[in-house]
Amino acid sequence: MIDISKFKIGDTIYAVSEHNNSFNRQKIYMTDAEGNEWFRYDRPHYEYSVHELIYCGKVVHVISGEVEVDGVYDTEYHFKYPHGKIYMEYEGTIPGITDWFATKEEAEEYIEQMKTKRNA
Repeated sequence: MIDISKFKIGDTIYAVSEHNNSFNRQKIYMTDAEGNEWFRYDRPHYEYSVHELIYCGKVVHVISGEVEVDGVYDTEYHFKYPHGKIYMEYEGTIPGITDWFATKEEAEEYIEQMKTKRNA
């Protein structure tokens, strides 16, 4: 888990994404030398990838005076993908994100743990 309060603009976060191939994979049918028919899939059930997110800014709502607060006024943290798209998370949701890491090595270790868990 990451501590967003320690990040500075320009720091990198590594996000792991999981892709379920249940409905996309195809069976490859084969026959061995003894005439037994069998199959295997063309791809694994789950695939994982690591995405870099660059911490690019935050929005802090300052409420002063006597006002009626009727919306979400959490601090917003903004991250940029390498291709340029900007992604936002509220401060309250970041502690619940378990697949963001401060280093690529941590992200890859998490992927190995998920593979082991899925294959057990």
